[in-house]
Amino acid sequence: VARQLTRDGAAQMSCLAGIGGRVKSLVMKEENAERILVVDGCPLNCARHTLELAGFKKFDHLELHKLGIRKGSSPVTDECIASGVAAAKQMLATADGKTEMSLQPVALKMGSDEAVQRPRELVKNLICRR
Repeated sequence: VARQLTRDGAAQMSCLAGIGGRVKSLVMKEENAERILVVDGCPLNCARHTLELAGFKKFDHLELHKLGIRKGSSPVTDECIASGVAAAKQMLATADGKTEMSLQPVALKMGSDEAVQRPRELVKNLICRR
């Protein structure tokens, strides 16, 4: 999702591990960001917690499981990626990211060849900034 948002020019992917590790240049980059969108791949919300522990309080939070995309069990298909990207773009389009959103679960095609061949990029915890 984050890679596609970066390719689309809607956001710029950054390094969540660097934020957690308090890498000064990455933390400063995020502190100066106009807006931060964090993408979590499961209900544990590790990405959100990492940002909070690093002192970030204002950011938008996309939880992929609320779209029906389950970490470790959902195939990485164009449909899943498109669903996550659409939800992220909808959040970024709002003034504060807190607008009532109708998150629709994506219909998953389990066991497709495409899902087996695509890398598991969808479910990594990534920070995007606009």
